[in-house]
Amino acid sequence: LVGPHGGKFFNQILAPRDTLILEIQPSSKGGLYFWEIGGCLLQKYAYFVVESRAPSHDMNVPVDQLEKLLDRNLGVVSQTP
Repeated sequence: LVGPHGGKFFNQILAPRDTLILEIQPSSKGGLYFWEIGGCLLQKYAYFVVESRAPSHDMNVPVDQLEKLLDRNLGVVSQTP
């Protein structure tokens, strides 16, 4: 599940254990809500902070850096029983 910080991430409660939750957070806004939920559901969580233009929180995501983050995290299984 990959996308910008926002309420649609609550769909993660429907995702199975070990799902990668990759949240793109604007530098001007964010929170740990989805990390906490992912921990309860034994999901792998990663975040990517991107400089934003407040107040709209628009972001330009550097795709090459996002690809590297995905490469490091996709297919990694949680060590929690």
